[in-house]
Amino acid sequence: TVGSGRSQFIDPTVETALVAGTEYAALLTAAQPIAVVVNAHNDAPTVSRPMGFSYNGVAATSGSMYLPYVVRNSDGSRTTRVLVQNVGSTDATPTLTFRSSSGAQATVTAPATVRSGRSWSFDPRFQANGKTSCPTAGTSTCIGTGQHGLVVTGGTFAVLGITLSAPTGMGMAAVRPATSRLYLPNITRTLGGASGWTTPVVLQSAGTTSAVLRWYRFADGTLVVTQYVPDLVSGGTVRIDPRDVTGLEDGTQYAVVVDAAGGAAAAVLELNDLGGDGAMTYEGFPAAGTVSGAPTPASLSVSPSSGSVGIGAAQQFTATVRDRSGNAMIGVPVAWSVTPSTLGTIDENGLFVAGATAGSGTITARFGSFSATATVVVATQTITAGGYTFTWRATATADVYAERSITSSDAQTIATTVDADVASVQGTYGRAYSTRPPVYVFPTTSSYTRGLQTVLKMPADDATQAGANTAGVFYRSADGVTSVAVNWSRAGEDDPQTVFRHELTHMMIDQIAGPDSDEDMPAWLNEGSARLQEFTIAGTDFWEMQNRYSAASMVAVRDYFEVSELASQDEWNARTGDPGELQYYEASQIAQLLRDDIGQSKMIDIFERLDRGEPFDAAFLAESGQPVALWESTVPSRLQGISTFYPAIETADDEPGGGGLSYILYGFWPNTTVTIEIVGERRG
Repeated sequence: TVGSGRSQFIDPTVETALVAGTEYAALLTAAQPIAVVVNAHNDAPTVSRPMGFSYNGVAATSGSMYLPYVVRNSDGSRTTRVLVQNVGSTDATPTLTFRSSSGAQATVTAPATVRSGRSWSFDPRFQANGKTSCPTAGTSTCIGTGQHGLVVTGGTFAVLGITLSAPTGMGMAAVRPATSRLYLPNITRTLGGASGWTTPVVLQSAGTTSAVLRWYRFADGTLVVTQYVPDLVSGGTVRIDPRDVTGLEDGTQYAVVVDAAGGAAAAVLELNDLGGDGAMTYEGFPAAGTVSGAPTPASLSVSPSSGSVGIGAAQQFTATVRDRSGNAMIGVPVAWSVTPSTLGTIDENGLFVAGATAGSGTITARFGSFSATATVVVATQTITAGGYTFTWRATATADVYAERSITSSDAQTIATTVDADVASVQGTYGRAYSTRPPVYVFPTTSSYTRGLQTVLKMPADDATQAGANTAGVFYRSADGVTSVAVNWSRAGEDDPQTVFRHELTHMMIDQIAGPDSDEDMPAWLNEGSARLQEFTIAGTDFWEMQNRYSAASMVAVRDYFEVSELASQDEWNARTGDPGELQYYEASQIAQLLRDDIGQSKMIDIFERLDRGEPFDAAFLAESGQPVALWESTVPSRLQGISTFYPAIETADDEPGGGGLSYILYGFWPNTTVTIEIVGERRG
């Protein structure tokens, strides 16, 4: 007898009628309502990796049962074993319908009826017979690896999911959604630091096509985010990770209310990377009785209400959906369109990119029966600087100034290339440019040379030298203005074009290391890092091969630069002809050696130390753990070690302009005669 409000435990280990090493299904009945919690644990003193989990008892309820979280060899090699107990009065055969996160569906039927009160255990790594292994990809009767939602039908069942891996145990009972509202009392985002507790929510539809989540901050009860979750499929699940929800903060706890017309089930996974058994789970709690009206989209607006951009330029439009209370809702799938379509394009995030023709039109955002518009004008925008007239394209990330005689087609190619290059450099260096990079493009060598003086304010002698020897430069003027200039007559011949990415890398390094680092930073580090960034462009395998094996060859034939010879930027800039190109080959590989040794993050740390005024030698020692002179002494042998054999041939699967095969012969002494024979089937 258990008194009202009291508890009592039942321990199978002391029940003499139960056999050790055996699993049982239990049916509990009482004259009054009872609540049941099951604690499963394996924590005897002799167990090397103790673990445990708990789950709630399931009240006998007819209808489909929903289990949001079933995994097979996923989430750290966890697998969920499903136990189905017949809590009806007659024998029944359960049918398990799984739907993966990608939408694939599999149906498993128990191989025999389950007697009243008994259970059937199903391991998703096997077919229903429990013997035949399932393929990794799954079949129509076998689930594949990954995460799935489960619906159990065919009788009156209680369903338990036991998710196990070597260090982890989690137990969760299936539910029969009987309300449109669920409460999730404790949802965390990186609580306890970057590796601390985060609680993803696995939301399963029981017929609803959308849901709304309201996130209330623990600290003050404030409604922080109202999140709309679209495109739900009955039986399917969606995983909502707090780290991916815009507007939520790290190190914070939230209470979440889920509203889903038609019903839903939710599993909350509590995870951390702090070591040990870092995983738990609990079910969402259904609301009792009738619930108040759920938040629904009530209005849609677009900002800005009007925009004016140049040809090829970009303008960000934002759609805001609000509920009846005026709260902004995130995650609402807004459809964007442009009228007329020739005016430009707009992506799913509202980024409008103007076309090559001036004109005016309308931007429209739609969701359901709601729509909102903004006007947009596309105009040819020009500026005059240093005696030149430029067509200005304000792209998503940069300001591109193409001299007016450059064709609109080439100007658009330049703008697209610059946007991709800015994104690449920012990704490598883990930060955005402090200001939008200005990129000036000149059509000829003569205009480029004069523009370096009149537009970028470069001294005449330096401009003459750069004009004759370079296809592009990054330059900081005496008044601190940073710019990139490119000679299109030379850069435009390259396929793919690498000069923009090279010079934009210099701009990023200058931003990190500061304007006073020029004299102390070795040219091989600055120029080599910029050349390495070129290799991140698709279709540059041949170019990386040429740099890599040319550097190895230079050392092999004893015709190379000592690292100390590549330190001075002035001496670097003065080299022309073959030495002027070969120094880039070698510097790229020296920079790669350093990146291999200390990693990109510590290379960035060196730049930051230079910005703080530390000498390069001290910064290098602090980040690498060895004196720079000692490290430099190992470089020649390491460069020669790029290849095992000399002389030799190396190949790449592309060539300038596209696919194909390119090859390099390296390690030959000067004036060596080489005969090449190519043998193969002739086609065409």
